[in-house]
Amino acid sequence: MTDQDTQLNKANRTLSFIVGAFLVALPIWYYAPISKGQVETDEKVEELATDTEIILKSISKFKEIFEAGDSSNLWGSGAISCPLIPLSQYVSKQGLKCQPFFVDCVLKSNYGTIQVKHKDFTYNVRAKPFFTSPVPEVNGEILTFAPKILPHQSIPTNSTKKLFYEFELFIDNAQKNPKTHKILIEDTCGDTYLPQKSYVYREHSREDKVDKIWNNFNKQIYIDKAQIRNWEILVYKMAKQSSLQIPSDAMDWFKPAVGLFPEDMERYCSDIGKELAQSHVMDAGSFFPLEPNNILYQDRSFAPFPWTKRSISEPILIYQNRDKQFDNKFCDKVFTADCIEQNVLAKSHNTDAISWIGLLDLLGGTPEYVKNIINPSNTFRVSSRFLGLKNRLNRVGRRLTLEEVSNRSELPSEILNYLTKTTNYSFRCMRVEHRK
Repeated sequence: MTDQDTQLNKANRTLSFIVGAFLVALPIWYYAPISKGQVETDEKVEELATDTEIILKSISKFKEIFEAGDSSNLWGSGAISCPLIPLSQYVSKQGLKCQPFFVDCVLKSNYGTIQVKHKDFTYNVRAKPFFTSPVPEVNGEILTFAPKILPHQSIPTNSTKKLFYEFELFIDNAQKNPKTHKILIEDTCGDTYLPQKSYVYREHSREDKVDKIWNNFNKQIYIDKAQIRNWEILVYKMAKQSSLQIPSDAMDWFKPAVGLFPEDMERYCSDIGKELAQSHVMDAGSFFPLEPNNILYQDRSFAPFPWTKRSISEPILIYQNRDKQFDNKFCDKVFTADCIEQNVLAKSHNTDAISWIGLLDLLGGTPEYVKNIINPSNTFRVSSRFLGLKNRLNRVGRRLTLEEVSNRSELPSEILNYLTKTTNYSFRCMRVEHRK
């Protein structure tokens, strides 16, 4: 993530923690936002702190646990046990931020106690597993959270649905049946903001090149940073009672989700208040603009890779255009068939190839399906682990129709058969907030 991306997100978003305190003789509370960076754990309260005040003071610390991922290397070092998170190259510290299974592991461990100070006292706040019916359970693990799809009212001009995680917090003060307090928390790590400016959409195909100038001045767009993972489909299934199928082996849960038809992808995104990512929006977040701070500037020159403005001196471009030897370092940028031949392991959430706004998984790896409202047939980004790096389809903005895919004579028949099935493509979503 670039500093610029961080600044953009700080300027355009706040982190919403929605608190519902279910207490006897007290009303239910909704939508108590805590802004990013706000810390309340050491603030003084009244002479006698109520349960509610203690729980409210614990939320900022809870937020830190949720957002931090494995920044303290608890999982990586083996300090905590996470049965639902495999030791795999598909799991990264970046991918564990706002990851509910990981938070579940932390909360169940000795590191899951949130300490709140009040005068001379220290209160220990913990999360408890749900024992209500139905019990949230995955592969025999009782979870400390339950996914919920609920209306989101914090956006005044665009109320919509969102996926939340519900936790029950209690004050661990040795009472036999302590009161529990429910909080709803949303994923604040998974998407990134597309700055409001003019963009030039360039469609690459064999038949034509279409330039389209567009802007997002009247809307705010947030794009999923990475392709949807199987674990995200799993929590969606828990919240929606969906029949979508995912691998049963936890080793596959952190891989990009495949096996869905385009209509399934559309339904998934819609059900959580988003829409399927569109090609012109993806390109706007992928091509590095020459003047990112000039909102009226229209780029006419596009570097072929998302991590740079350069073209001529880019080593991968030189390799593609000349008879040069393959370098395993190329796999840090684009994971292709060459990397598999060299026994190089794929990296999950590889920040070496991050775009100017923080997008990942843009080239190589798992092929991706996008919605194209300008040229509706050009929806398949086939840059993937199935192509050699020499193939110029391993460049940003290169999409094909299924017919064009089937006509790629340079590809072996088994690869063509795979790439011509729409269910073998992953996807991502985007959220659009229209402003008056």
